[in-house]
Amino acid sequence: AIALAAAAPFGGGHLFPTPISFWLTGWLGITPMAAFGLVTRGLWLMGTVLLLATIGCLVGIAIHRVFRPITRLTQRVETFLQHQTWTPVPTGPGELGRLSGAVAALAGEASHWSAELALYRERLQSILDSMGTGVVVTDNEGRVELINPAARELLGIDPGAAALAVPVTRPISNGQAFRAANDRVINAISTPIRRRDGETLGLVTVLEDMTRERELERVRSDFLTVVSHELRTPLTAVKGSLDLLLDGDAGALEPLQQRFLQTARRNAERLISLVQDLLDLSRLEAGQVSLTLQPADIRRILDDVVIGLGAIFDSKHQQVHVELPPQPVLVMADRRRFEQVVTNLLGNASNYTPEEGRIEVRAQPDVAAGQAVLTVRNSGPGIAPEDREHLFEKFYRGGNALTRQDGGSGLGLAIVKSLVDLHHGTIAVESEPGNGAAFIVRLPLAGDERANTGR
Repeated sequence: AIALAAAAPFGGGHLFPTPISFWLTGWLGITPMAAFGLVTRGLWLMGTVLLLATIGCLVGIAIHRVFRPITRLTQRVETFLQHQTWTPVPTGPGELGRLSGAVAALAGEASHWSAELALYRERLQSILDSMGTGVVVTDNEGRVELINPAARELLGIDPGAAALAVPVTRPISNGQAFRAANDRVINAISTPIRRRDGETLGLVTVLEDMTRERELERVRSDFLTVVSHELRTPLTAVKGSLDLLLDGDAGALEPLQQRFLQTARRNAERLISLVQDLLDLSRLEAGQVSLTLQPADIRRILDDVVIGLGAIFDSKHQQVHVELPPQPVLVMADRRRFEQVVTNLLGNASNYTPEEGRIEVRAQPDVAAGQAVLTVRNSGPGIAPEDREHLFEKFYRGGNALTRQDGGSGLGLAIVKSLVDLHHGTIAVESEPGNGAAFIVRLPLAGDERANTGR
């Protein structure tokens, strides 16, 4: 219509003269028909531009209506991640509505479990804070992740301190004692934290204050040392007097008198042995026993001890079977102290072996491990499992009848364990009730042992 208004044909095939056509023909110097075509193309171009603009506006409005709820939903999710609060998004029906509902459901579940987790953490922290025992949790690099107030107090750590140092970096099942910065003696027991798939996440360590126990142990040790020193001299004098009487230096004795004096001498000897054990143990615990380690042949030491205890074995008609290799078995040992180890083990074997029983002694080198292995086996009643773990403790005695009858002090095996430790060795026991017991001592071989065995 605009084009016709600009230039339109009229009767006789002529163009209707309009102001626009006259202006175009006059200004451009073209014919009316050419002006009509030019105007028509311009108007079509303007119409196309307007149409595209209209379509663009409609598409923009549609996109805005579709993406605006998605933008709101994204903002709600970000707010939820920061503040754990969810505000519903009005999206209407359709796929977007179902998506919004699913996200709202997930947000509700996350809020529920987040609250449960916070409650669990609060309960766990309350339990740890209420415990009188110290608890420390570390990661695989030894960094402290959790520590309760009791542990801070035991270790002397400032409650506000951020950097912590706990001297436990590996699993310790039987305890490790150390002295904290506040001079307390702490016993630490730790165990690894593992996932169900076996992956280790760190360590949990339980701390116990052993200061009082150590102080009581020191006082008891000092008391035993003083008493032992005070008793040894008069007991030695008593035994000497009894020996003189039994030798007849004071005149002839009647059989009944001799019997009484022999009983008194046996008990005096037992008391002297007990006092000597107490002194030895006190020195060992105080670190006052120093060893002179030299190559020593176990075979010779065993022969000397077995001969020295021959009277005890004969009195009970016990058979002692000694199995030794033909070549020397050299160990790094203090001969006198190692003889004490062997004497205590054989004496213990005789005490728990019945009359006419059998005692087996065996020594052999374990060249692959660089150790000499000494085994003393008795044919006694055996050791119950509940007694085995306490066997090397001071004054501990098992509960069977032979234990109660042997009259021992319960110090012999404790001394053996301490002396073997000083020799950088180990001692273990193997036993089943009714089948006797075997004590196995391992000591480092001397440096020339490989040459003696041809290696």
